[in-house]
Amino acid sequence: MLARADHVFIGVIEKQESENWVFLSVPGSKRGEWTILKRQVHIETILRGQESRPSVFLYEYFPTGKRPGVWNSTHEGERDLFLVRVENGRYHLVRDFLRSVFPIYSGKHDCVPLDDGHPLWERVGLLTWWPGERPNFSSLIARIDPGQALSVWRTAKLARGLLHNRERETRVFGCNTLVFIDLRQEECVDEVFPEHPWPPYQPPVT
Repeated sequence: MLARADHVFIGVIEKQESENWVFLSVPGSKRGEWTILKRQVHIETILRGQESRPSVFLYEYFPTGKRPGVWNSTHEGERDLFLVRVENGRYHLVRDFLRSVFPIYSGKHDCVPLDDGHPLWERVGLLTWWPGERPNFSSLIARIDPGQALSVWRTAKLARGLLHNRERETRVFGCNTLVFIDLRQEECVDEVFPEHPWPPYQPPVT
């Protein structure tokens, strides 16, 4: 998926709407089963490629009905990582419908961790753990490592770092991640949720 992208950037969706193109035809599908989803995105950080415009339009084939799978469900005002390629002068997502847009929960950043000598997925994985401007760690276990570039040990180390953040929501997210990795992390639960202490961990009986 990443290999197909000639541009990769992080931006905020300003507007998204469906467009009905008269000559739209998707092989193997009936007429009317697909539409064009058009997103206007304000670019904040460019990770691959060059783009001088502050806002661009991204296009994607999107089904009109319900489909199974993990798909590109997005909303206006959302900050995401976009993998796109240029087709006929337009930006098109590298993969239609199925997940190729990844939420960035850690807020706005002026730069990305590490340098270009490191894999892009590793840099993105670290970025999503780095609280920036207006982070949103409201999800219990957010999907923050889309390239699965970080080991469990490294993820636990990053989550422990969030326990010292001044924002309670961020501390809660770090603790929830540690508990998800290993249920024997009740000490962080007692610290973040003093009003709801957990019982001591009991190892399973073998």
